[in-house]
This record gives sequence, C-alpha cells and structure tokens, in this order.
Amino acid sequence: MKIWTKPRRLVAGPLGRLLAVALLTNTGRGVWVASFVLFYTRSIGLSPAQVGVGALVAGVVGIGSTTPVGMIADRFGLRRSLLVLYLISAVAFLLYLGVSGFWSFVVVGCVAAVAGESSVGVRTALITALTPDGERIAALAKYRVVSQVGMAAGAGLGALVIQVDSRPGYTAMLVGTALSYLAAALLVGRLPRAEGGRGRSGRHGAGRVLRDHRYLILAGLFGVLTFNWSMLSVGIPLWVAEHTDAPRWTSGVILVANTAAIALLQLRFSRPAETVPGAGRATVRSGLFLALACAVFATTAGTSGVLTLVLLFVAGAIHIVGELLYVAGSWGVSVGLMPEDAQGEYQGAMAAGTASAQALGPLLMTTFVVGWGSPGWLVLAGLFVLAGWAAFAVARSAWRRRAAEPAVPDADPAVNAPGSPEATA
Repeated sequence: MKIWTKPRRLVAGPLGRLLAVALLTNTGRGVWVASFVLFYTRSIGLSPAQVGVGALVAGVVGIGSTTPVGMIADRFGLRRSLLVLYLISAVAFLLYLGVSGFWSFVVVGCVAAVAGESSVGVRTALITALTPDGERIAALAKYRVVSQVGMAAGAGLGALVIQVDSRPGYTAMLVGTALSYLAAALLVGRLPRAEGGRGRSGRHGAGRVLRDHRYLILAGLFGVLTFNWSMLSVGIPLWVAEHTDAPRWTSGVILVANTAAIALLQLRFSRPAETVPGAGRATVRSGLFLALACAVFATTAGTSGVLTLVLLFVAGAIHIVGELLYVAGSWGVSVGLMPEDAQGEYQGAMAAGTASAQALGPLLMTTFVVGWGSPGWLVLAGLFVLAGWAAFAVARSAWRRRAAEPAVPDADPAVNAPGSPEATA
C-alpha cells in the first residue's frame, strides 16, 4: 500500500496542479532550448552574431524585470500575475512566427525574456504561499523533479525538430510550445488564492528588498554558485573536447547522469534545508563539493585513456552532489529569509541573481576552462568555496537579526481573515 500512497501525495491538491504546470512549461521549454538556435539562423535567416547580440539584449531586459514584476505580483496577486506571465509567454512564441529580421527578433525576444525570467520568482513565491511551513522546500524539490522530466521529454522532441529542419517543423515547435504555456496558464487559474503578500506590502513600501542588503548579497553569492550549471552545459563539454583525450560523448553521459540523479535525489537532499541554518550548512557543503569536482576535472588534462574517463565520471558524480546541495541551500535560505508580505519581490531579486549568473556563465567558462586550462578550474574552485562560506555567514547573520526582531502585527488584520475578499475570492 505504501508504494501507491506516495504518488498520490505527490500530485494532491494545489501542488498537483503546480506539478502539471511544471511538466507542461518545461516540456515546451525543452523543445525550445533544443532547437531555437537553428530556428533563428536557418528559418529566420539571422547570423550567429545577430543571435548573440539579440539574446544579450533580451537577457539584460529580462534580468532587470524580475524584481519590479515581483513587486507587482505582491500587489495584485501571485496567482494572477503568474497566469498573465504564462499568457504573455504563449503570445511571444506565436509572435516569433512573424519575425523577419533583427529588430523584430529583439523586440519579441525581450517580451519573451521578461515573461520567462519574471515567472521564475513569481512561481517560487506562489509555491511557497500555497504550501505550509515545513513543507515548502519539499514542494520546490518535487517541482524541480517534474521539471527535469519535462525538460528531458522536450529535448527529445526538439531533436526531432532539428532533424526535420524545415519551416513547418519550426512552426509546429512554436505553436506546440505556445499551447503548453496556454495550458499551464489555465491550470494556474484554477489554483486557490492563498497569496501571503497580497494587500500587505504597503506596510513597508515598494522596493523593500532593495533596502535588505543582506538578502541582495545572498542573491549575488548564490549567483556565483549558479555557475555550476554553466559548468555542466558549457565548461565540461568544452573541456572534454579541447583538453582531454576522452571521446566527446563523455560530456553527454555526464549530463544524462546529472538529469537522472536530480530526478531521483533532489527531494532527499532538500529535507535538511527546510530551515535557514540547515540550508546554510548545505550551502557550505555545496561549495566544497563543487570545488572538489573542479579539482578533479583539472587533473584530467594530464591523464589518458581509461583513467581520464574514470576521473571525468568521478568529477561528474561529485558535481551532482554539489548541485543538489546548492539548489536545496538556495531554496532554504531564500524562502526562509523572505518576508511573508513580500514574497514575489524577494524571490524576484533572487531570480535576478540566478539569471545574471546564467548570462555570464558561458563567458566565464570559455575564459577559465578553455583559455586558462587546469589553473582556470582551480580559480573556479576557489570561487565556489568562497561563495559557499560567505553565503553561510551572511545567511546566519540575517537569520539571527530576524530572530532578534520583535514581531510586528499585520497592518491590516482583515487581510486573509475568514470572509475577507482575499480569503473568499
């Protein structure tokens, strides 16, 4: 009986709908990620340089939108805001069908980037708002597990699109991706309105997170740890191809193993990070494991044959542990230190740090890993260790300060009270 009760718990209630949202949006995103470059260059006819510049502009606009959109979400409702962002994403993918040159590509890319980047923080805030204390990190872990499954399925479909490599194929990809976000928006519309920030953000005023220097520092430090994702997608493939004698498929095996491990282990690794102190300790360990993975990768420049393969796979396994701990630690700290009346704003700031790191990650990896070789790996290892320890120290300081502050009653006790508009809507 226990074997069957766990899946029911995984998909019960609002969380079940959110997991369906994860599957839909990430399947669509997986198709897009796998095929968008060829769509830009072969179907629209943009040059690689134009794609790079346009993506940079859109990325900067998207990063700049996360915190302001989070403030708007706190004011008008997390559920409603996420629904609108998913609808905008659906429209943006359809607008790509009409892109015919560089400037229309930039405009549509900026619209898509604002909706895509901003939805990350709003979605995290909504998950935490709909989940009781003590279960939030587990809920986020479940969401990530299902997201990985969706990304894998979408990547497979994207491979088919690339193989077909025709305008009808790219059109089907865009329409299908748009439909996935439309379906996700419909599911979000059926979620309950249990949004803690709605109607209460006025007590401290807009832009509260911008005055919370410790939280902003944490967003930057976790951004440094986010470089482990670029390490997986950019650094390791380039290292294997340029600096080792291992076959190029080795990096693909490492990526597949990473995806499978996250699906199997993220929930287990997230349990100790339900509290800020536990999340801080996970962050320290994350930095150490990621640094150790970098050190092992660095040694493969001087090895050959089977030994190189073994060391690469060992380093990949160590990276998996570091990534799992990083994700758990970032959730525990960012959720544990955010005020209940500014969830969207605070999660938007954390999302901005992550998005900035993802934008800078490829450049960092090509500079350190390709340009500097083994010493570059050691520099990256040092960054991971310093970021992990610094995040732990800042989180501990913020947690102690918050614990020492006297409790402040809500400015409007009618908000979310039985019978209030927010509770009954």
